[in-house]
Amino acid sequence: MDNYENIAGYFTQAMFPIIARVNYDSLDDLSSKMKEKHVGDHTPLKLLMRMACGSKEAYECMTAEYRRQIESLLCGHIETPAEHLAVEFMPSSLAPVPVPQAIRGVVRSMMQGYVVGIRATDGSGFQQRTILRMMINGMHTLLHDTEISDWGVNPDLDDIYRIVSKDGENYEVLINEMNQASEDLANT
Repeated sequence: MDNYENIAGYFTQAMFPIIARVNYDSLDDLSSKMKEKHVGDHTPLKLLMRMACGSKEAYECMTAEYRRQIESLLCGHIETPAEHLAVEFMPSSLAPVPVPQAIRGVVRSMMQGYVVGIRATDGSGFQQRTILRMMINGMHTLLHDTEISDWGVNPDLDDIYRIVSKDGENYEVLINEMNQASEDLANT
């Protein structure tokens, strides 16, 4: 609870670029919009996230999910993929995101969010197994409509990533993005 008042800022720091990539065709489009709205250092976080979402409907969907997840965390609970899949929160009128782009977004949001959280606390405590588990849960939630019941016999981490990825193309996107995100975060 030491950083509760900063959660919205950390969320914006981690998610703004990821959500904006989904909703803008190019960085130039986003930059133009930001100039048009006179975005600066003192722009409210709410306005930044509205801009990243690109539409009122997408913003409302994002804020509803944000509130639901924060409430769960405040109750001391992290939602499982099965619990997440049981909730319909995405309006059908929002355009679906291409799967490779969605996978890259999941990887970036999880890794960036984790690193921001670690830095916001004492800076220690990085656990690779936590990141790996988050990737499994994220891919499971993204690509599967139901809980996975057959994990095989004694699967290793690579087997599990292949199962949650559904196919070789998704698996390659996942692994490549995890490697690139790790490299990018190591250089920041």
